[in-house]
Parts: sequence; C-alpha cells; structure tokens
Amino acid sequence: MPIVYQKHLASGLYIRKFDRYINADTSGDHTGDNDDPSRLEGFYDSTWVGEEVLTTVNRSGVIADLDTHVICGVVRPDVSGTWQFRIRADDAGYIWVGSNAEPLEWDLNKDNAVGDAGGAHGAVNGDGSVTLTAGQLYALKAMVGDRGGGDAFIIDFSGPTGSQWSAALSNTGRDGTGFYFHNPDAPNGYNLNS
Repeated sequence: MPIVYQKHLASGLYIRKFDRYINADTSGDHTGDNDDPSRLEGFYDSTWVGEEVLTTVNRSGVIADLDTHVICGVVRPDVSGTWQFRIRADDAGYIWVGSNAEPLEWDLNKDNAVGDAGGAHGAVNGDGSVTLTAGQLYALKAMVGDRGGGDAFIIDFSGPTGSQWSAALSNTGRDGTGFYFHNPDAPNGYNLNS
C-alpha cells in the first residue's frame, strides 16, 4: 500500500458537499448495486458554507435530500497491524483507506471500499479492516448520500492492541485528534507529491 506524502498537515478531516445523490435510483429501499461515485463529477458545491474540519465524524440531520457528503484526509496510525474501520450511514455510505482512497471522489471504486453500507436504508454499519504501519500516512475518503428522510454519517476506527485507539468500534464515532489529518493546501485533503 503506497504511503501518502504530505507537504503540510493540519489536524482533522474535512468535509465536502456534492449536489447529487450517489445512485440514480431514489425510490424505496433500493440496493447498492447502482451506487456510483462517478455521478458526483461536476456536482461539487464550492459555495457550501458547511465545509469544516472534523476531529470526530458524527453527523446527522445535515445532509439534504439527494446530496452526498464526502470526508477527505489522511490517517496516521500509532501502532502497526490490523486496523478496523466503520462507516455508519443513512443512506448509501462507503469508506476507503490507503491507496484505494487516493483518486478523486468520482473515480473511487465502491467494490474496493474498506467499509460498505451501500443502498437506501436507515442507519447501518459497513465494517472492514486494513493493515497499516505505525507513523505512515494513508489517504482516507468516506462518502454518504441521502435519498430522503433521515440521514447519518458516522466514522469510527479501532487500532490493534497497544494503540491508544484500541477500544471496540462504536456507532458514535471517536475523537481522531492525532490520527486524523488533512492538507489544507490540497483540494482533496492530501497531496501525493513529496
């Protein structure tokens, strides 16, 4: 898994808004079969005033119907080993960590997401794991689209034994200060140039 090099790091992840739902099907409890990040291309809302830096990702009641929010940044593990990640989403939600998180939002492949909570539904978890090396920087991206009704966008993570973040995964997120970072000078939250 390639390392993500940074020119400048600041604490926390940041959030972006796209004026489009991730799936063309907005009816009922549709499946994630047609969830497609490429639908976001050209729909970034650069005028959105809700963009902010987050050290804890626990958001509900803030995604407008048929919009998609994307979290961007990097993570720096304190211990090498298997890390657990959870995305809790209402509706379609995905999380990518490492080299599969590096593309632009619309080039992401939902099939290699670490956590998959695709489709239309109430709040559900998409859990997965990835092996990370202590002190290295890895890209992180997560997205949740709301087809209507309630919404939720929560990210949680847990490190291996010996990590300060080794507690069990929760449905409320956790403070990622010292783990979550972003590059404020790069439009995607990180910069691949050393």
